[in-house]
Amino acid sequence: MAARARRLALFLAAVMVACDSAATTSAALGGTDPARPEPSAIGRLTVRVDTGLAIVGRHLHVQVSATDASGVPIDASSTELTSSNPSVAQFLGAVAVPIGVPPPTNFYALSATFDLTSAGSTAIRARLGILTDSVVISVVPP
Repeated sequence: MAARARRLALFLAAVMVACDSAATTSAALGGTDPARPEPSAIGRLTVRVDTGLAIVGRHLHVQVSATDASGVPIDASSTELTSSNPSVAQFLGAVAVPIGVPPPTNFYALSATFDLTSAGSTAIRARLGILTDSVVISVVPP
């Protein structure tokens, strides 16, 4: 229940940020959809993976962070993470890591782990409200 309340609070915060932003719409840019703001006007979600080789049998560590349209960190602890090919990379779990000084803080990055189970490629996708990001990894045999 607490997770649901936290997600609702995060969603409402994202909506408030979206409403307070001077969102640039595709109509303002000559497009045809005036109700849909450009994602960069709302904020940014960033997915970063370990550097080095992705080898079957190892774990892949993924860091997810989020900022509002001004670049100020927002809470990324309720980010949904998926693998487009779970037979290559299987989600093991995630923990919220406080950001900012001094703790305690209300803003968190997300640190997740995927088990690399077979050779191939997969997209690690992150979604936080309307913000999304992904990274494609290629896993090689040992």
